[in-house]
Amino acid sequence: MPNIASHNGIDVGNIASINGQDIAASGGAFDPVADTGTYTETVPTTGLIHYGHVGLGKIATGTSGSLGDIMMDSTNTNTPVKLNLSSDKDGLYQIFAVSNANKSWTKIDCGLYAWCGIEGGRLWMAGTTGSRVHQSSAVDTLQQVTSLSGASDTGWTDVSCGTDFIYAINDGKLFVMGENGDGQLGLGDTTDRSTLTQVGSDTDWFAVSGGDDHGVAIKGASGNRALYTTGENKDGKCGSGDTSGDDTSWIERVSADASEDWTFVEAGYDATMAIKAGKVFFTGDGSNEKFGNNSTSDVTTFTQSGKTDASTFGTNWVTGALGTYRTWLINSSGEVWFAGDGQITGSGSGNTTDYKSGYHVKTSGNASNGTTGSYGGSDNFTQIKCLRNHGFGQSSYVVAAINNGKLYLHGSQRYNGGGAYFIPGNSSQYVSQGTVVNSGQTCVTIAPWRDGSNQTGGVFAYFT
Repeated sequence: MPNIASHNGIDVGNIASINGQDIAASGGAFDPVADTGTYTETVPTTGLIHYGHVGLGKIATGTSGSLGDIMMDSTNTNTPVKLNLSSDKDGLYQIFAVSNANKSWTKIDCGLYAWCGIEGGRLWMAGTTGSRVHQSSAVDTLQQVTSLSGASDTGWTDVSCGTDFIYAINDGKLFVMGENGDGQLGLGDTTDRSTLTQVGSDTDWFAVSGGDDHGVAIKGASGNRALYTTGENKDGKCGSGDTSGDDTSWIERVSADASEDWTFVEAGYDATMAIKAGKVFFTGDGSNEKFGNNSTSDVTTFTQSGKTDASTFGTNWVTGALGTYRTWLINSSGEVWFAGDGQITGSGSGNTTDYKSGYHVKTSGNASNGTTGSYGGSDNFTQIKCLRNHGFGQSSYVVAAINNGKLYLHGSQRYNGGGAYFIPGNSSQYVSQGTVVNSGQTCVTIAPWRDGSNQTGGVFAYFT
């Protein structure tokens, strides 16, 4: 059996042994590089799988640029390596085997320049340069964070990638690294950090989210959790009451309320979202009515979403996704609600109408692989995510959701003709309806991404 790992200098791993097919450098067998011969589809169904722009065998093969660059063939950074995993050659690009993928991932996240994940309390990273991956200059495989002073190797509970910086929580301690020009690391200065650095000495950090040059976090013991922000305050996204100046330290914006804990936070590009006792609050740029309050006005302090089209809207939220032009929210009943700009790819229901006051993404039918239409099955959504820290409006055009344990995708598959299709079997440029992928397996966690030029993108998903 030939060693195609050396073919054109591309590390593709031992694909032949996985597929049970003889992959020859030439001849009648399928050649994944030349895209010749006959290929019988055997797509991985469990573990960490990537749909979208290609990265064969590894998370990364490059040494610089955006996450889109490191998902490309190192021999040609302008053209992705093509591996057809569909019998009808529909142009699907997919990671076949990610290094260290056979793990029980509990959370994964992507920025423009880095990938992070937690499994078994262990923290793993990959990125475009060593300065963005703690403890290692090697960026082409996942690197575990070990032997970090003040941190347990198995004590990681939360991680978030900002545009070009990283937050992570270990046994209640907050660690940060990366670009810090706007004070987004919250260390009291604007000096970049190339290794994970602890913020202060507190041990009661609960949750954290990195956006575009700013962050939001929840801190405090249960029943006494307050809301903190740091970094760039453009459009009032730090909730400081104004739109000027950057904060270089974590500042308490909303004090703790013994009867109403903060439970969820999301830092976007130009706004911030937080949930307390089921009520959703926003601060920052309110354009495109994405706050669900019938307004395009900015707000500079955390303000509860107001007038809506249903009495329950704004009182029983659990989690959500904050894009540049739009917002998705999941309530305690497992319903998805949408607010903002519905153009091109819409809410996921197939409807591309703008909604100022919030719109319930209706479900219909049973989920089966390749189903297009409204999100299938009953309302039992547990996660929904888009790339939150990207300035292009199209940043929220790659949307992933988990409903009844199944992965649903919709959005812009080929913005401006670039990138690659992330929905298997669907070659449409724009997909406005949630489409189930890998329906035979249970999806646990998800992370969509786009690169800095908005030309490429994809979705990571962990299946059991």
